[in-house]
Amino acid sequence: MSYSKIYSRVSWQNEPSTATPLNQTNLNNMDATIDVLDSRIVNIDGRLEGLEGYETEVIRYATQAANSKRDSEAYAVGKRDGVDVPVGDDAYHNNSKYYAELAGTSETNAGASATSAGTSATTANARALDSEAWAIGQRNGTAVPTDDPAYHNNAKYYSEQASTASSGASTAAETATDNAETSEAYAVGKRNGVDVPSSDVTYQNNSKYYSGVAGSSATAASLSASNAATSETNAASSASDSYNYEELSKSYAIGTGGIVRQGDATDNSKYYSQVSAEKASDAAVILQQVRDYASLVIPNLLLDPSDGCLYVEELTGKTVEFLLDDGVLYYKFVAA
Repeated sequence: MSYSKIYSRVSWQNEPSTATPLNQTNLNNMDATIDVLDSRIVNIDGRLEGLEGYETEVIRYATQAANSKRDSEAYAVGKRDGVDVPVGDDAYHNNSKYYAELAGTSETNAGASATSAGTSATTANARALDSEAWAIGQRNGTAVPTDDPAYHNNAKYYSEQASTASSGASTAAETATDNAETSEAYAVGKRNGVDVPSSDVTYQNNSKYYSGVAGSSATAASLSASNAATSETNAASSASDSYNYEELSKSYAIGTGGIVRQGDATDNSKYYSQVSAEKASDAAVILQQVRDYASLVIPNLLLDPSDGCLYVEELTGKTVEFLLDDGVLYYKFVAA
C-alpha cells in the first residue's frame, strides 16, 4: 500500500509579519496531519505483525517440496539423495529398481528350471535306451556292440547261447534255464516270476527298474517345466508391478492429472516447488517493504505556545522543511 503526501509546509514568519498567522486553521491542519500520520504508523505496525508468519510458511513449503522430491527418487530408483534406501524404508520393496532386479532374477530362475527339465528328459531317454539294451541287446533297434556292458547280459544273447549249445542236453537245458532266469531278471526284475532281492546284481539293472526311474524323471521334468512356467508368470507380474510403481513415481514427481492418484495434480514435487517459489517471491516483496518502513523516521513535533513556533526534534545531519499547500501540511528531510 502506498500513501500520498498530506501536508505542505507553511514557512512560518516572525512578527511583525502577518502572512503566517498562528490561528485555528493552521493549527488544525497540523493537528489533523499528525493524527493521520499516527494512524499510518499503527497500520504499518499491524502489517509488520502479519508478516511474522510468512517466513514459517515459506520454510514449510520448501521443506515439503524437498521431502516430496526425495520420496519421488526413493519410489523411482530406490535411492534417497543418491544413497540406496534401507530395508526399513517404505520404498525398499516398492520402487522400479527393486522390481526390475526381481524380474531379472525370476527370468534367470525360469531359464534354470527349463534347463533342468531338459536335463531330466535327456536322462529319462538314456535310461530307456539302457532298459532296451539289457532286455534284448539293442539300442533304438540296433544290436549293441561287443564293448557294450549289455552285450553278454541280455535276453537275446542268452537265447542265442541256449540254442547253439552243443554239449550235454541236460547241461544246455540247465544253462538255458539259468540264462532264461537271468534274462527275465534283467528284463523285468524277476526270477521265475518273483521280484529279485536288492542284493541281486540285476536289482538296479532291469527294464522294470529303469522304467520306474524314467517315469520319475518324466514327472520331475514335468514339475520343472511347471516351475519354469510359474517363474515366467512371476517375471511378467514383476514387470507389471515395476510399471505400476513407475507410474506412481511419476505421480509424486510431476502429477498425472488425477489418473494415478486422486488430486495428484496439486500433490507432487513440481507443484510444491512452484508454490514455494511463489511464496518466496511474495515474501521478498513484503520484506523490502518492511525495510523501507524500518528506515522511515517520524519526527517528533512540538508547538511552543510562548512564541507560536513549531519545532521538530534534532535529527543528526538532517532538518525538516514544512509546506502548507491548500490546507495540507507537507514535510520533507533535507541535509543540514
